[in-house]
Amino acid sequence: MKKGKQLKLNAQLLENEIRQQTEALHRISKWIKYALVLTSVGIVLVYFGFTQESYSLPLKIAGFTIATIGLVVAIVFGYAHRNGKNNVSRMIDVLEKQVKKSSKKK
Repeated sequence: MKKGKQLKLNAQLLENEIRQQTEALHRISKWIKYALVLTSVGIVLVYFGFTQESYSLPLKIAGFTIATIGLVVAIVFGYAHRNGKNNVSRMIDVLEKQVKKSSKKK
């Protein structure tokens, strides 16, 4: 395969990968929101656990558990989102360099 066609193919593959990872980042953002909602529900349950006379201990336990799980999930997905964003940014830089190289050769 000629060098020009190989660069074009690599650029197309890189563009496709950037598009797919950007879509994945949008899905991760949604899951972060869901995890934060779950954390909020847990906090509300804890609040009701402290204000209610009956069923207070089960509400507190359930609330703390749900809030903790939601917070851990949000942190993990936030970390994944940050790393994914950095990765997409690096891929865009590589693609721009390839485009500049191919335009200089013409």
